[in-house]
Amino acid sequence: MSVPPDLHDLVIRTMAEYLVGWNLTLDTLQRVNSRFYQLRLIFIGQVNLSHYASHWVYKHRPYGWNTVQSMTLYYCPDISDVSALGRVRDLSLSLCDNIRDISALSRIYCLEINDCRRLTDISALTGIHTLTIRDCPRITDVSALGRVRILSLMHCPNISDVSALGGVHVLSLNSCSSIRDVSALSGVHCLHLYRCDGISDVSALGGVYSLSIHYCPNILDISGLRGVCRLELYWCRGIRDVSALGGLYYLEITYCHGISDVSALGGVHILRLYFCDGLVDTDISSLQTVPDLTIHHCPGISDVQRKN
Repeated sequence: MSVPPDLHDLVIRTMAEYLVGWNLTLDTLQRVNSRFYQLRLIFIGQVNLSHYASHWVYKHRPYGWNTVQSMTLYYCPDISDVSALGRVRDLSLSLCDNIRDISALSRIYCLEINDCRRLTDISALTGIHTLTIRDCPRITDVSALGRVRILSLMHCPNISDVSALGGVHVLSLNSCSSIRDVSALSGVHCLHLYRCDGISDVSALGGVYSLSIHYCPNILDISGLRGVCRLELYWCRGIRDVSALGGLYYLEITYCHGISDVSALGGVHILRLYFCDGLVDTDISSLQTVPDLTIHHCPGISDVQRKN
């Protein structure tokens, strides 16, 4: 007696949930029945390839391969050709040192490139929606990425010119020490600057809607940011004067010990002050006009949480 196809499929899917929990890890691929694996690709649409299984998968290309929507390649030194992955929706490449040509990945929706140290050319990635590049020291030119919607550059020490990125909607620059000039980024909607020691001048960023500045010790003058709607300052020890920020809608200041006077911030709509040791016995009477005010762990000032 044969098993009805619908029941057979249900059994396979139930086994898939029980054994590997909706996320196929191919480290154990050789212990999984081939037919079960093929059905798994179709139903789940998510595959993680690691070093031990990558060669097998690329050699056999099982039925259902084109239906995969999300894929991770982690430590796959045997893989150099990724041209077959152009139809994957979300792709993560980590520690894949032999991948040099990613021109076939130009239509992927979300792409993460992590620690791929031989990769140099990313000029084909003009149509990516969300792109993360992390720990790729040979990448120097990002001029082709101006149409990327969400872009994150992390620990890329040889990227210095970001003048072409003014049209990116959400841009994050993290530990990119060679970047010094951000004057072309005034059109970015949401900009995050983390540990960018080379950046000192942010006077041109007044047109950014939402700006986060974290651990940027060489930024001293923020008077040009009065046009920003939402501003976060975190551990910026060089900033002392915030008098120009009284018209902001949202302002959050955390661990900025050089700031001692906040009397000019009475016009801010939402104000958050956290762990600012410089605010010792500061008169905050001028902040009574702030509709939404939170003060937490600032020495000499009682904690305040008020929302009118």
